[in-house]
Order: sequence, then C-alpha cells, then structure tokens
Amino acid sequence: MSLIKKNIWLVFYIILLCSVIATGFYIQSSFKALQDDLEAEQKGVSRLLVSSIRANLEKYESIIDVLSGELIRGGELPGVDDVTTLLSVAYRTGDEVIDVVLLKPDGTFVVSIVWPTLNGVSNIRDFPPAETTFQQTLKTEGLVLGRSYYSSQLKRMAVPIRKAIRDDNGAVLFVISLLVDVNQLFGHIAQLEQERPIFSSSVFRDFDNYYQFATPKSRTEPEFYYKPVDTERRSRIMRSIAHDLELPFEQIQYSGKPFSSVINDINGSYLVTFHYIDEYGLWQITETRQEHAVRLSAGMLAGPIGSVIFFIIIIFLLFRVVEKSQQNKFSALQRQANRDFLTGLYNRFYLENEIEFKDQDQTFHLIFLDLDRFKAVNDAYGHGIGDQVLIQVSRRLQKLIKHPDCLVRYSGDEFIIVARNAQILQIEGLCKKLLNEAKRPFVVEQYEFFLSASIGVASYPKDSTCLGELIRHADLAMYESKKRRDAVSFFSEFDKTHLFSLAQIEYEIKHALDKDELFLVYQPQVNEHKKVVGVEALIRWQNDNLGFVPPDKLIAVAEANGYMEKIGSFVIEEALKTIHEVRRLTNCDFSLSINVSVKQLQNKDFLEHFVQLTESYGELDALNLILEVTENVFIDNVGSIKRLLVKLREKGVRIALDDFGTGYSSLSLLAELPLDELKLDKAFIDPVTDDPKALAMITSILSIAKALELQTVAEGVEAKEQHDLLCGIGCDSIQGYYHSRPVGKQELIEFISSHC
Repeated sequence: MSLIKKNIWLVFYIILLCSVIATGFYIQSSFKALQDDLEAEQKGVSRLLVSSIRANLEKYESIIDVLSGELIRGGELPGVDDVTTLLSVAYRTGDEVIDVVLLKPDGTFVVSIVWPTLNGVSNIRDFPPAETTFQQTLKTEGLVLGRSYYSSQLKRMAVPIRKAIRDDNGAVLFVISLLVDVNQLFGHIAQLEQERPIFSSSVFRDFDNYYQFATPKSRTEPEFYYKPVDTERRSRIMRSIAHDLELPFEQIQYSGKPFSSVINDINGSYLVTFHYIDEYGLWQITETRQEHAVRLSAGMLAGPIGSVIFFIIIIFLLFRVVEKSQQNKFSALQRQANRDFLTGLYNRFYLENEIEFKDQDQTFHLIFLDLDRFKAVNDAYGHGIGDQVLIQVSRRLQKLIKHPDCLVRYSGDEFIIVARNAQILQIEGLCKKLLNEAKRPFVVEQYEFFLSASIGVASYPKDSTCLGELIRHADLAMYESKKRRDAVSFFSEFDKTHLFSLAQIEYEIKHALDKDELFLVYQPQVNEHKKVVGVEALIRWQNDNLGFVPPDKLIAVAEANGYMEKIGSFVIEEALKTIHEVRRLTNCDFSLSINVSVKQLQNKDFLEHFVQLTESYGELDALNLILEVTENVFIDNVGSIKRLLVKLREKGVRIALDDFGTGYSSLSLLAELPLDELKLDKAFIDPVTDDPKALAMITSILSIAKALELQTVAEGVEAKEQHDLLCGIGCDSIQGYYHSRPVGKQELIEFISSHC
C-alpha cells in the first residue's frame, strides 16, 4: 500500500511538472503574440498622429503662402494698415490661430494683430527662446516651429509657426509667424489620450530637442516645455532601435516609417515607437508601459491557467482521498484524547503532555484567563445556557490565537494560552484583545450577557521551569487581576513577596483594633460655590511593623478573613461620633458618607446592627447619612441587596453608588436600584479637560443621573479647570485634592468653618 502511495505521489509530481512547463510555454508565446499586436497597434497610432500633424502644418503653411502672395502682389510690401487688414483675414480663419505677426529679417515686429503695441518697437531677438528658431527660419526654405510656451496673457499653450518669404533671388523679404493653440495643432494626440489612455505621445524638435507637445504634461505642467528632452534616454532608445534592426540610425530616421523597441530605465519598461517627420524636423514618439501588456496578458490567460490549476487540484484531491481515510482514523483517536468535548479546544491532558515534555527548550508565556461573573450565568440560567456562552467564548479567543500558539480550556470558565517566542509588548497586545473580546455581549437564545475576564501571565523559564508551578504563578497573577476585573497582571518576584506581605497583614490585622491602629480621615465634598455639602469617612491603618497599609489591601484581607464586619462597625461608630461633634462645633449641616462592603451587606443582621449603632445620635432620618456601595455588590445577588437598600432608604438613609463606571455598569440596573447619589470615578475625571470623548461620556452620565433624579459627585478632582468644567455641565458636588486632601478631625473643623 505504501508503494502505491509513493507511486501516486510520483505520478502527481510528474503531471505537475509537465503542466507547469506546458503552461510556461503557453504564457510565453501568448505574451509575445499580445506584445506584437500592441506594437502593431502602436505603430498604426503613430502613423495616424504623424499624418494629422502633417495635415495641420500643411494647412498653416498654405495660409502663410496665400498671405505672402497677397503681400508682395504689388511688388513691394504695402502699408501697415493694409498689412494689418490682410493678416486679420488669416487671424479669423479659426479659433486655433491666436495671433498673426509680420517681422522684418532683422527681427523687428512690423505688425501683430493681437499686440499692436509691438509694431515697429520690439524685436524678436530680444526674446532669447525665440531667437534661435527665428534664425533657423531665416536659413530654412520651409516651415519652422518655434518653442511651445504658456502665454499668461492668453492663458493658453501656444506655438509659433514661421516661414521666411523670399524674393526671386532667395533673399528674405519678411517673415510671417502664426501663433497657434498647441492643443489645436496637436489635437489628435490629446484625443488619443482620452480614447486610449494607455498610450503616451509627444512631439519634439530634432535640432534642439525641445518638446512641442506631450501628454499629459501639456495640461498640468507648462514648465515642462522649458527644458529639452532627456538626450541620454533618447540616445539609448535610438541605439536600441538601430541594434534591433541592424541598420544605421540615419537610414531608419529618414525612411518615413515608424520603428519600435522595448526600453528599460529606472521608471520601468516601455514599448517606444519613433517616427520622424523629415520636412518639419520633428520626432513623434508613442510609448506604452509594458505593465499594460502584462495586465492584458494576465486577463487573457486567467482562464487557461485556472483550468490547469483546477486539473492539478483534482489530481491532488484524488490522492488525498486515499491518504485522508487513514489519517482520519488516527486523528479521531488523537482528538478524543487531546480535545475538550464541549468547545473543541485543547484540554488539560494535551497541555500537560505536549508542553511540559516537548517544549523544555523553548521560551513561552502562559496566559491564564478566567471569566468574571460567569458563575452567575450558570446559577441563574442553567448549565445549558452557560455551555453555549463558553462555546462562544472559545470561538472568539480562538480567532486571536495564531500558530504555533495554542488555546486550552483548562477547566470550567478557565482558559490557558501558550504563546511561544513572543515579546512582552506582543503579549500585552494579545491580552488587551482577549479582554476586549470577553467584554463584547454574548447572545444565547433570547438572553444577552455582559461579562469580562481577568488575566494572569507567567513566563517560562523566567518564572518557573515546572509547568505545574508556572500555572500556579499565572493563576496567582490572575487573582490579582480579579481584584480589578477586566485587567491583566504579570507574575513577578514581587508577587512572591506580596504573598508573604499578605500573610503579615493577616497576622497584624487581628490586633489592629485592639491597638488603636485604625483611624478615620475625612474628605469634604463642596458645591459649585465651594461650600461644604458633605464629608466622606475613609479608613486608614498605621502599623508599627508594616507601616502605612493601603486601604485596598486592608479591605481585601479583612473581607477574606472575616474581619470586615468588626472593622465596618468601627468605621460607622467612629464616623458618627466625630461628625456629630464637628457639626456641633461648626454649626454647619452636611451629609456624612460611609463606605460599606459586600461582606457587610451580605450579613442578614446588618440592618438591625446598623440601627443600633446610630441610635445614640438620634433618628436615622435626621442624621443626613449616605451609605456608599460599589457596583460589584450587585453581581451575585441583586434581589437581596436591593431589598436591604430599600429598607435603609425607608429609614431615611440615602444610598450612593460609588466608583460608577468601573464595575458592573448596567444602565438598566441603575434605573432599577434604590439610589439617591451617583459618584463618578476618578478614571472618568482625569481626562475630562483634554479628551472630548471623556467630556461627552461625563455629560451623558450627568444627563442620565438627572433623568433618574440622582445627585452626582465627582471624585478625584485635582485642578480648578476640572472643578469649573464639571460644575458648568451640571455636576452637583466636587470631591478631591483641589479642595482638600483627606484630613483629621481638627483640620476638618477648620476647613468647614471657612467653607460653610
């Protein structure tokens, strides 16, 4: 069987080789035939253009001959008025005649129909470009063309056509010059450009190599006519033609026939046709870029070549059928072992066997991706819907993964990407794309789900040479991202230190309240007139061993280890006591905002405990209290949280949604929840004065808040420009370093006293 397979491959390659050789000969012969046809057409065009130029010049020469006969009929040149009358007849023969001029042999203007001010005053020798061709006219029996030029007065391209009128002895009596519109004289060339734009034609004088007409330069670049032809290119073309025909070029020039040759220069390859007009000393050149012939050939040969390719494909597919049947059996078994049955992605078995044992000598990055809030989908809608979401996720991620990288469904809603030989910037770019794909809505049946992802990255061999440890490190980095959601974290030595640091925090936090290490600071909120309307209580921790512990670490450890309820009670009680005293001393009424965490709200006794803490300070509805919650508290159990907040509002406590826009951010949820205040996160505020999109977003949020009858507070305002802009677009309150940092009780009293 293997022998037959090898022979089939051999036959296939022989057929392929023969087909390629035959196709090559066919392409070559077809291209040659097409090029010959194009050359024949180009020569025909050249003959047509030369005939047109001859006819026009003969017409103008006839006009000059008639004029000269009339002028010397009486034996001598008539007066200026009579001459003007005769020349005017020629001037009116057609629009192409711009002016008719009579000159003396010394170059003095006798009569000009259009510019009579030149008569008897100016001399053509005073115009250097015209002097050379005027001298040529005096030496020549026939018609002589002057240099084409752009007349700024007439706003037209013009060319003088001169002829010397002689007596019976050959002495020059005078010179008649017709100033003719270039586009009329060479009209057929301009017409050819429109009808057959593949041809580029030009006319230039043999004796000084200046252009008389060229397409398309005549319309767009009049200065083109003020410089001679590229003589080096002209000589190269002439040598090429003489070499191809094996004749002296002078014999070719005066043969009266067009000749063609292919010329290669820095601008490309051209088919060039030369045709010399002997009686007027003019060269007519027609050129075509060879790439045009290539395009025509490609279009003509597409069908035959396609047929050959189709034939080869059929032969190839026939062989593949034989081979594929065996491969399919092996692939099916291998797929069952290495693929996830739901998504079709690689599974953990593949990861552990293919990566750990076969890629020991390679550098790669392990990207650990976990979906945010996916558990809520499974719990609320069932695993059938959840599976459909996972299938959509896997398809989106797979589109971003290129060989040799691989995507693995590790477990549940966790995915691992192994990215080989990639730089850190490339990994960051890939992670950003992965996050963006996870944020796009997922539609399953009549449901639409909005998720996000958290990503952790570990590198081999920098972070570990053991696959299991590498996965743990990436998992650890991923959990760092989970704190922010929709984020990427890279594992580093700092993470190891961070683990030790967390352990220290967990140990010290047990005694933080007993040692009076926890304390509160307060940040004022002001209105557009910079009057205090509220104060937010913020917790701080200063430890003898750890130093200052950031609030986010404090809260995270407290929530994870069951200390949040105790610390939360301390914050509420301490804030109420301090603000009660500040209000008494300043005689100023303002709201007090206190942050409450998810763990506090999930406690079924929270409401009862909260009421007990506030009893000694009066009725709840008189305390002007605001509880701030973040968007993330609504992720797992919207219903129970909503019922709790409704009860709090019924008792006179206002509810604020803190850090709006950084978490769940559902507008439908915003309208549904019992809220009184919306706090805009600092991330929205920072770019508001420089970024029109950020300003538009803030304006939209304020409009939505107004429509929902919500008060608004902008956090993190650090500049006057931000304050003025936000107040100007309708923000109710401002909070940030521009007005005051978080301060202690005494400084708060001083600030409120001066801003009440």
